[in-house]
Amino acid sequence: MINKKLSPIELYPKIFVYKNLFKDISATYSELSNSVGGEDGLFSPWTEWSEFGEYLNPTFINQIPSLTIDYLKEIKTETEKQENQRLAILELFELFYAVTEDYALKNNVDLNKDSYVLTKNEDRTQEWRMTGPSIARYRTDIEDPIAMTYHSDYIREPISSPGYKFTITALAYFNDNCHNCSKLPIDNTALVILD
Repeated sequence: MINKKLSPIELYPKIFVYKNLFKDISATYSELSNSVGGEDGLFSPWTEWSEFGEYLNPTFINQIPSLTIDYLKEIKTETEKQENQRLAILELFELFYAVTEDYALKNNVDLNKDSYVLTKNEDRTQEWRMTGPSIARYRTDIEDPIAMTYHSDYIREPISSPGYKFTITALAYFNDNCHNCSKLPIDNTALVILD
């Protein structure tokens, strides 16, 4: 897991930026941006993501759709390309979990992993579930450059209803053409947490 001390910057209430976490952001960005998917690497082909762009779904071809850190550590690779892609996603997952847990700890979010609830089918399931990151990229030919504005996937109304709810969202942004970046206390190695 991540050994470095995490010192996030609070941009707005409940919006924190974690800087300089990736060992080699250029290598990770390159693995993602240069992949077409389905070639001799591990990545699936990029598929349509609403009107916003494309995403890897599932992340790896011929692999389980919901990847975990333990699973990523055990994948056997056959080529250097596969190994580089495995390591890029493993690092992203480790950072995703590290900053999410750090955020929960610093903001008193009780992620009780031993707490269980009943589903609609009366099956017992964990109350909290960390699903891991999705890998997406925006289209560059959208007329309205702000296709998705600041928002949260958390909806308060169904909080008492059965089933999973979004509570904490972590976003990793890889930008090679950031406009007005000098005005923000972040760089392209940041993970942003939205609660």
